[in-house]
Amino acid sequence: MMWLVFALASALLSAAAAVIQKKILFRMTALEFSFSVSALILLVSALVPLSMDVGALPSQTLVLILGKSALGACAFLLVMLSLEKNQISSALPLLGLTPAAAAFLSMPALGESLQFREWAAIALMIGGTFLIEKKPAAKYFVTVHNPAALKVHLPIVGALVLFAVSSVADKLLVSTYRIHPLIVLFYQHIVYCLIFGAMLVLREVFRRTFASPLVQPDAPAAAPPPFGGARILQPFMRKRTSRPSGGPRMTLANAQAQDGPFIRSFLGTCLAQLPLIAAVALITIAYRVAQLEATKDAPAALVLAVKRTSIVFASLYGGRLFSDERLTAKCIGAALIAGAGFFILRFIA
Repeated sequence: MMWLVFALASALLSAAAAVIQKKILFRMTALEFSFSVSALILLVSALVPLSMDVGALPSQTLVLILGKSALGACAFLLVMLSLEKNQISSALPLLGLTPAAAAFLSMPALGESLQFREWAAIALMIGGTFLIEKKPAAKYFVTVHNPAALKVHLPIVGALVLFAVSSVADKLLVSTYRIHPLIVLFYQHIVYCLIFGAMLVLREVFRRTFASPLVQPDAPAAAPPPFGGARILQPFMRKRTSRPSGGPRMTLANAQAQDGPFIRSFLGTCLAQLPLIAAVALITIAYRVAQLEATKDAPAALVLAVKRTSIVFASLYGGRLFSDERLTAKCIGAALIAGAGFFILRFIA
């Protein structure tokens, strides 16, 4: 039962990391934070080649690690985008739907079918989602009547699918191929840094090429950039006219400062948040290694279901810390989603 100890430890550490991440995202964008924490984790994991032979992997295994890492990077960024724009007790519980997504993916991929137990668990998850999403005056899901709310949750939907696929790859790597978790972690964050770094450069090129100067209140609106570029990169752009709850008030001087040299302003922001970023980096290493260790001796879906209990811990503590609305109903919904994840599994080692 050591896998259960590792999985629960991963859940608790993941909850702690999520609360700190939400605090950091009051001051940084999701993309900036994703690159910063990945670079710091890579710096720590650079010690791995000193004690392990990271270059002795078969080419097929290396391709699997790189592909899985690319999916993980996209999923992580999507989660950060959702966490940046939503209350923590609304964004994180929806990640508990991952076992359901994995079950649906297994139907066409593995030729499996869902039994009554799985359908009942999915019904519980829908009920939990209803508790999280329902507004006090609404009779049905808010997303049915408000397309804008559905758009806000699209990053979580994408992350669910990517996490479901990457969990299968984790099982293959550490259980079937017997790759040490630290080697996986080392290559994973090389890919993370490359992807997030490239996106930062692309964002800065876009900003310098297309972004208009600060618009005064009485000035006419600037024409949008061609090819819909603003719509594509807008989620990753720095906020210039609004602020998240708890963040510093956006002034003309602050907005002009954001137009300064990219590297200088980015490094300044990172240094200001360095203690919290370092804490997230260390906790992230710990919970990812714990999850991979648990996956050695238990089905990947089961480990993922146990780890997803972190949504209950993070929603309860983070919701109280950040004064989220309707916290009791959201925590009940999170508990329903996390508990239902166990009933989706048919093969328990």
